[in-house]
Amino acid sequence: MEILPGNSEKISVKLTQKTLEEITNNYEALSYVWGAPTPERKITVNNIEVPIQPNLFDALKSLRLTDAKRMIWIDALCINQTSMRERSIEVRKMGEIYRQAKTVAVFLGAPSTPASSIGELLKFLRRHEDGQVSQSSENGNSADVEEIEASGVDKHTVCKGFVELCLRPWWSRVWVMQEFYLATEEPIWHWGSSCVSNAALKRDMQLLMSTSWSLYSRPMAASSSKFSSEVQGMIKKSISLFRSDVERINQMISRRAPTHGFDIPSRLYCELSAQASNPRDFVYGLREIFDPRFRKVFLPDYLMGVELLFACLAVFLIQFEAWSDVLWWYPHRFKDTGREQLPSWLPDFTRRIKPTESELLPRDHMKSRRNEPKLVVLNHVLHADGYILDKLVAHMHLDKSDGYKTLRQIWEFDAVTNSKMGVDKEVSIEEQQGHPLLQDFLKVCDNAADECNILDEEYRTSPVNPPEGPVLDWTSRRGFDKHMPTDMHLALPFFDILWYHAYKVGDDAILKLPLLEDDEPSLLASIFDSDMDHVFGRTLAQDFITACVLDWQNLDTVLDRLMKRSQWSKPEHPRWSGTDPNFSDVRPFLIQIQGDLVRQGRAWGRPLRFSGLIFAVLLGCKSQADFMQVVSKLKSAASKLHDIAEDYRTRAYMEQLKVESDTVATRVVNYDAIVAKYQGRVLFCTNMGFRGLSSPGVEGCGTTVALLDGLSFPVVLNDDKDHLGGHKLVGCAIVNGVDMQSADISKVKVLANLDLGEKIVFKIT
Repeated sequence: MEILPGNSEKISVKLTQKTLEEITNNYEALSYVWGAPTPERKITVNNIEVPIQPNLFDALKSLRLTDAKRMIWIDALCINQTSMRERSIEVRKMGEIYRQAKTVAVFLGAPSTPASSIGELLKFLRRHEDGQVSQSSENGNSADVEEIEASGVDKHTVCKGFVELCLRPWWSRVWVMQEFYLATEEPIWHWGSSCVSNAALKRDMQLLMSTSWSLYSRPMAASSSKFSSEVQGMIKKSISLFRSDVERINQMISRRAPTHGFDIPSRLYCELSAQASNPRDFVYGLREIFDPRFRKVFLPDYLMGVELLFACLAVFLIQFEAWSDVLWWYPHRFKDTGREQLPSWLPDFTRRIKPTESELLPRDHMKSRRNEPKLVVLNHVLHADGYILDKLVAHMHLDKSDGYKTLRQIWEFDAVTNSKMGVDKEVSIEEQQGHPLLQDFLKVCDNAADECNILDEEYRTSPVNPPEGPVLDWTSRRGFDKHMPTDMHLALPFFDILWYHAYKVGDDAILKLPLLEDDEPSLLASIFDSDMDHVFGRTLAQDFITACVLDWQNLDTVLDRLMKRSQWSKPEHPRWSGTDPNFSDVRPFLIQIQGDLVRQGRAWGRPLRFSGLIFAVLLGCKSQADFMQVVSKLKSAASKLHDIAEDYRTRAYMEQLKVESDTVATRVVNYDAIVAKYQGRVLFCTNMGFRGLSSPGVEGCGTTVALLDGLSFPVVLNDDKDHLGGHKLVGCAIVNGVDMQSADISKVKVLANLDLGEKIVFKIT
């Protein structure tokens, strides 16, 4: 197609038929985003008025020369898009079309104003052409930060332009990798009438990334604060997810030369983050950058059903590339069409999950020395060797819309499924020795926990004792994301406000809310005597305040029962009959309450969560009157802290407070990270006590947990009643105490030392 010269709003082009041999290296190929079809624009094609998408109109206007024709290949105009037969034939030539073009022009869009940030970025990247070249740049190295300023543009503007560049929709097209990789020469980036070679962007990519992250992470300076707020407003997602997107862009740019136009399907589908108007393009849009065997198997055919095409792709990845973990990366399944029953294992390749930084990932199969398929598809049935681990007995769907409800549900699951929660034992030996009562309290908790295990054996029907711990711990890669804490109070944005009103510690000017009277004393200080007050503050206070927010009803119930219905509320109880009983005398009573809590926990599962609190009350009181007074004060304080947490003014104040307090800002980021990771997933427990979490994207829940050879994680299955001995795949899951990160299932580690029995063949329909 020839873009005829001009400078008016009217655009004319001429279509001609040429063979590739005739025009090799004499034309350009356009890479762009089709975009929204409205508002429709018109151009003249061979003297006929034709409607086109507005983004293509902007591209033609930007690429048009004023004094010469410009020959270019554009898919929307050079292929009859209404003919599925012609599309199928022409798409097979795409590789050659982009390889033989003298230039690939990448059109990112047109600026709405002349002084756009992306325009300033391109101006910086073109500084060589303007003679502004430093010694480091002459040697082919990336510039330093000072050179950004020396080039005559503001570094904040350049970095903002870089962020905007990375947010352009072009990066999310499924066709871009093929068009970008196969270009013989470096592609040219176009932003309106401005352009720059990809070589310049590749040269300065690391500098732009590091400078942008540095400016974003230093919000205290006024200019950096403005940059941070502008970036957050633009990306509309967590900064960690955006940084992952930018890193993917960097890898794409850096891989162009080393790949020589070829990639490995399983590696690329593992990282694929793209969109396409036609789902078949998730195969055909990548075909040309894979090896000849893939291209021979997947000849473009736009008349083929999407389900069949994706089934062929799944079989290729599972059997030819031995990548069974494709079922983890693509957890979403096709729904039944009503005309036929689709296999439960059939992935929807339009919906890859994007794991967070702390997500436990499957092993890297590319590093395996042997490429042996572990799963086989025969007659639409997926066959796999493996073991049945256990049956599910309960599950909890984590809320999708309310972040605080999600936190409450995780807290509740921990409270019900852990027998030793609620006491922070991370106290140094030196501190324990300096406070004898603190040392005694921790000993009581340890001894009571041991007794609890003995008592629990009376009720346990399972032959194993699976490991425990908070959900946030055993479901995360520790150290990969500093915003994924194991203590829930670190993710409560308004915790600092509650802590201030509990102990009057912190900045009075920003943490004090007008919810209490001015002369209101600290809510939790001085409830106990000085020694026990230190013990409570050091080991239980954070957990107590968090419970006021996430577990208020049960905390209030436990305190109410202690004061009105417990054996210690009676003056004649042996605990109060002596005078100042020593540690050895009180211990049997604490063990007894632990036993009672175990028995009660079988019915309503909550008292164990507050056993440490009950121990502290019993150790800190010398009489029944003291006991009643302490519990009453705790109940009153808990009620007021709960009211502060629920008050709309508290949450409304958070936007202002996170700007004024770095600690609060960190808690907000932690909260966002937890909500983004866990919302919509399913927590479950099994008959033998194993606890699990569905993998990202898996929202359903089945009946059986199985370990399949070839997969890095256990799977959850449903019995298929229509097929005797068959199962339906629900999805992968993380199971606490089960490590399947070995390529050989015979080496699977079940920390509970469970005998998995005989290996069986699963038939997944």
